[in-house]
Amino acid sequence: MPRPKRCRKVCLDPNYKIFKPQGTPLSELSTIEMELDELEEL
Repeated sequence: MPRPKRCRKVCLDPNYKIFKPQGTPLSELSTIEMELDELEEL
């Protein structure tokens, strides 16, 4: 029997929208969109 689902709390509210290497134009990078809970796990 699987465990019951639990409510998750995200304790992170990022102040930034982009994270990229310095000196690399944004147009040369691929885009990855993350949910808040995925970002918190990093």
